[in-house]
Amino acid sequence: RQKNIDYVDDAIANDWLSLVSFETPPGDDSGDIAEKRIAHESSINEIVCQIQFQANSNDVVDALEEKLSYLLQVVLLKLDRIVLENQRDQQQANLSYSNYYDTLTALPNRQYFNQLFDINQRATRAADGSCQLVVLDIDNFRFVDDEYGAEVADALLKSFATRLVRFTVEYGGLAARLSSDEFVLMLPGISSQLLEDLFTLTRQPLRIGEHKFYLSCSAGVSQSRGDKLSTDSLLRQAERAMHDAKERGKDRYVIYDATHVESLKRRQTLTQKVEQALKSGQLALFYQAKMDIEKEKPIGYEALLRWHDRGQWRSPAEFLPSVEGTPLEKQIGEFVIASALLTLDQFVNRGLDLTLSVNLSAYHFMSDTFASRL
Repeated sequence: RQKNIDYVDDAIANDWLSLVSFETPPGDDSGDIAEKRIAHESSINEIVCQIQFQANSNDVVDALEEKLSYLLQVVLLKLDRIVLENQRDQQQANLSYSNYYDTLTALPNRQYFNQLFDINQRATRAADGSCQLVVLDIDNFRFVDDEYGAEVADALLKSFATRLVRFTVEYGGLAARLSSDEFVLMLPGISSQLLEDLFTLTRQPLRIGEHKFYLSCSAGVSQSRGDKLSTDSLLRQAERAMHDAKERGKDRYVIYDATHVESLKRRQTLTQKVEQALKSGQLALFYQAKMDIEKEKPIGYEALLRWHDRGQWRSPAEFLPSVEGTPLEKQIGEFVIASALLTLDQFVNRGLDLTLSVNLSAYHFMSDTFASRL
């Protein structure tokens, strides 16, 4: 018996056994059990181990049976290792994909777009050509997420991205996703007609399930004309122009230029000064009488905002445009209302039957919290 066992050991060591399928003597169901176990534990549909071995001795069959558990363990270990390696490879593939592509829209992400644009820029310089970036941001997209939920918002982003891809393919460009609702297009040339075509496309309604959405976008355009500006620099230029488009009322595009930068810097500086003026009490209300001509007496007053800046009173026309469409505009509006109500309270305490009017921006008036705050 030991000799036969040694003989089977030699058979295994010398690959005389072929692990193709496994058949046991009639009446023995260990082969079926082994198949089920392998199929269950390794998620493989069919593995049968047939030992192709000629033997006339029952002792050899007994020896083979004793080796069965060993062979099964070897096979299972090898299969488990294959499964683990496949899982690891898949995880690495997923990780590699997410390093270069946005998982929601399948567009290149910012990192991969930078690489592609750098390559394109080098080719553009060599050909004395130009390359343009268009940064697009969907206006008021947070409303979609808040009102309809993340699932609808994600589906809307995917449909919007598909439109951008079709547009860039038609014009020989490339689309990528920079952030939640911000995209960038790389195009070989920019014209007013191309930008109008782009905005015509983005304004077309998108249907998600039972909902129909009409979107608008703000866009900024930057251009590379053989200069050596980095991709990040061009993106920042386009993003600045895009923010300027939003401040000008949204649903439009702005082309970046050098004068735009200086204008934007001056506006930001003035905005910071106005914010500090509000905090330090340099803003005040003056009251202009509204007269009843026949009775020759005032019937009310209009509150007029002024800024006491370095010894001079400045008109709101000089500083309010810099804060238009920003949270600071609402803060100034809140200050005007609060100050006017204090004055109106003084009128009432003195027994004066007078009206008091104030000027508010449309941005403040249309805010969600205006009625409750008032």
